[in-house]
Amino acid sequence: MTRPKFAPLLLVAAVVIIGIVGCRSESEDSTPDLQATIEALESRVEQESSPPTAVPAEPNLQATIEALENRIQQSAPAPTDTPTPPQPDLAATIEALEAQIQNPSSPPDATEGSPSPATAPEPAPTPATIETAKNPSGDAILNDPVWRGNTDAVKALIAAGADVNARNSDGNPVIYEAVWRDHAEIVKLLLDAGADPNALDSDDSPILIEATWRNHKDVVRALVEAGADPLAAAPDGTTAISEAAWRGHTDVLEILTSGNQ
Repeated sequence: MTRPKFAPLLLVAAVVIIGIVGCRSESEDSTPDLQATIEALESRVEQESSPPTAVPAEPNLQATIEALENRIQQSAPAPTDTPTPPQPDLAATIEALEAQIQNPSSPPDATEGSPSPATAPEPAPTPATIETAKNPSGDAILNDPVWRGNTDAVKALIAAGADVNARNSDGNPVIYEAVWRDHAEIVKLLLDAGADPNALDSDDSPILIEATWRNHKDVVRALVEAGADPLAAAPDGTTAISEAAWRGHTDVLEILTSGNQ
């Protein structure tokens, strides 16, 4: 450690002081510790010669607060001129809802006392007729008596206006039931009422082929006399004449060919 320039002077002064003190204390029994005194003086000299430690300055709190306020103001978005949307009129909304609850049939924007729009009347259902009447199974009303061979019932329904060309739920015409069951008299009743003698069954085959296949001679004769075509073909090319010839129904074949002369 480097000593300051005035250290020798202090040392000399210390020696002088020690001498004076020594002279004064000659009358005392104890002897002073010169080495300890010198070390103590040197320590004081070093402390006095060292530069004073700088004390940190207190922060300027007011200046810091002002600086922060300036930064906040600069970072805040500039106010816009967008107008604030008007607040909804809650009272008016509540009144409108209460009015709608009290009168639910009126439209929401209808004012009290205004007439409600006229509602178009629903069309009246078409009354059922004998022509369009169905049985519980959904078939034409003529289906049951024709299938059972009930001639009187068939006559009554035809007189009442039942449709003699109506088709059943299986796609067959009403007359097909009489042809298949060999009800020749009912076949004649239906043909006389306007039933089609060339009607097709659900497989698009002429009903005359059905009568020929089953060898129902009286039914075949009634159909041919009403205008049924013995040469009308089924989807597979079969005709009533070819069916009778293949099956050997000679009597039916004679009826089919005689009606074609």
